[in-house]
Amino acid sequence: MPNFCGYSGRGNVSSMSNDSDLIYDVPASLAKAYRGKHVKLRTTDPGSIVESLTEKDLDCLISIQIEYLDCDIERLQQSGYALPLELMITDPVADLSKLYAFSVLVESFPIRACISLAPGFGKAVRVAAALHFAVKLELGQPEASIIPELTDILDFYLHSSGVTEPIEFFHSLLLACYHEHPISLWEIQEEDPLIIQHVDDEGKVSFPGRLVGCDTLPVDPAGYTDCHSCSYLRSCRGYFKWPDHDYDCEGVKELFARIKTAAVQLRTDIAAAEAIAP
Repeated sequence: MPNFCGYSGRGNVSSMSNDSDLIYDVPASLAKAYRGKHVKLRTTDPGSIVESLTEKDLDCLISIQIEYLDCDIERLQQSGYALPLELMITDPVADLSKLYAFSVLVESFPIRACISLAPGFGKAVRVAAALHFAVKLELGQPEASIIPELTDILDFYLHSSGVTEPIEFFHSLLLACYHEHPISLWEIQEEDPLIIQHVDDEGKVSFPGRLVGCDTLPVDPAGYTDCHSCSYLRSCRGYFKWPDHDYDCEGVKELFARIKTAAVQLRTDIAAAEAIAP
């Protein structure tokens, strides 16, 4: 799973001793039941979590997901812990102004804004980037009307000097194309059941993200007719064919093409620079 904000301290996924270790997306009320396991904790009151954490908890904590942005952040400031925070933004227009309150934490806390693709989401992305937050776009199956705004934000990510932190999924896919390394959107978007699992408020464990509540995994993408000849199958792995198998991927294919072109250009520019370096 990508490590937002370049966070390399406690809770770093890459530091896990065993690749088979799972991450559990857990409500804060059930945190004690998952002590000793790698967890992302969901809460509306992050301050209360901070006050209850032990050293062992800190070693296993991947992030705190803040589901209500009108929360008291003073206890976070006073905690002395550099905990990764994820701001869960389901209404980008309504939550836009609330992002500013968290700017006082950014020097001490890795912060990522997880933004749903509702109309107007681009403004929230730009504000989050200006505040030096990492961003994760909650993709799902973006409607055709959203594709132009997604394209605009991709161009913003690729060309704006003001972007100092990753905007996902663009960032990981660009790096994968640049290094010619395979990576799946299921992994980038943290919806790969081999990496992360969801725990509901009653303690039931299920698949993560859009797969919550599914009894079985999506079929192999080779089972979708549109995927057979798609040049982006290696990275997509049928991501955009779930849950609506008839989803039209033409818009997202254009995004993939732009990212691939940018990676090729970046590789060319770096090679040219190295060739003339003293």
